Amino acid sequence: MKLFLPSIINDGLFDLPSTAGWKEIYQKYEDEGVDRNPFVHRLGDHGISYVQFWINHEQAQKSWANEHRIKYNEESWYLDILQAQILHEEPDIIYNTTLTVIPYDFIRRVKSALKKKCLWLCFYGVTRTGEFRKFMEYDLFLTGFRELQRELEAEGQNPIFYPHYFDDRYCSSEKEVTKDIPFSFIGSLAYRYDDHTFNSRRRLTEKLMDDLDLEVFSHLPTEINCPKEALRQRWNALRWELHHFLNALPSPLNIASTFPILKNVKDWEVRPTPDFLFNARLTRKVRPPKYGKALYDTLSRSMISLNVHGQVDANFGQAKYAAGNIRLFEGTGTGTCLLTDKLLHLEDFFVPDTEIVTYESHDEAREKALYLLNHPCEAEQIGKQGRRRAWKEHSSSIRAREFAQILKKYA
Repeated sequence: MKLFLPSIINDGLFDLPSTAGWKEIYQKYEDEGVDRNPFVHRLGDHGISYVQFWINHEQAQKSWANEHRIKYNEESWYLDILQAQILHEEPDIIYNTTLTVIPYDFIRRVKSALKKKCLWLCFYGVTRTGEFRKFMEYDLFLTGFRELQRELEAEGQNPIFYPHYFDDRYCSSEKEVTKDIPFSFIGSLAYRYDDHTFNSRRRLTEKLMDDLDLEVFSHLPTEINCPKEALRQRWNALRWELHHFLNALPSPLNIASTFPILKNVKDWEVRPTPDFLFNARLTRKVRPPKYGKALYDTLSRSMISLNVHGQVDANFGQAKYAAGNIRLFEGTGTGTCLLTDKLLHLEDFFVPDTEIVTYESHDEAREKALYLLNHPCEAEQIGKQGRRRAWKEHSSSIRAREFAQILKKYA
């Protein structure tokens, strides 16, 4: 039984020479322990072979295509090369782990081109847009979020609950690691103008950096890391508020709204929005992001680690968030005391305040983090209990076994 995984990866992690071929690129990711689907490394124990391609890594994909003498159009290399890879490998199962990266018409085209029957699986865990508002073309959907499972069921699917997990190659169920990082956060703080999820996450991390010396490991892209622009935006936002406050005063007091410092503000149609920029005072305290082995090492060394779920908008926005992101398992698997946002169904994975610690507001997150920092023995005990549960139910080895059972039933 042969499995094919068309996966996406962070293609900007490493500064590779332009001459690097796809095998060299893949080896670099493997050496650093960076893998979107580490459970596949355990599939051999269950008699399943696999091949995985980073389909968004342009240099690697074009290198593969050139090596196999595949012709492609520059405008459509992404799908042209992927189709060639599927036809070349002739898999029994294709498992797409990100719903929105492969168009439905592409799947139909490949189905007609394949000369054999193939089971198409898809993991659903991202906000749906465009044509992906309908569940089509796949034989079976998997999801690790109860809210998304309900959505699939409501739309006539028969989904399989398949939660995220941690990579058990890079941490230990027993080995004790020195906790020399009191409080950490590892994750994205990027912002989209139409989505305030990460904006709220960033406000929380900024608050905890200020109050409790939270150590943040994250990539701050240019659009949110511009200290001068951040200060300019905040100054203009203050001017805008001041102008409109003074302008609302009775005459003649409202004349103050025309003071030179407020010149031209009356012509601004909207208030400046500095919220998408990281606090200029804190940017230098943010450390480079961690991935793969380095991520697991940092989590293992953290006494407490902060987790904030991203927005999924299940049931077309009725459920904004869903419990079960990957950091929930990576944190507990490494033995850190995980401080995570309290969400419905979180108890399906861990016992709150016994195996993990939960919060419902920024103030409660600060309060509980401070308590744990002042009671390290209690934090250590919660971390150990969380690790015990994670290794019992949520490791990559366990997910490989569960995935093999799915394939043996449906493939």
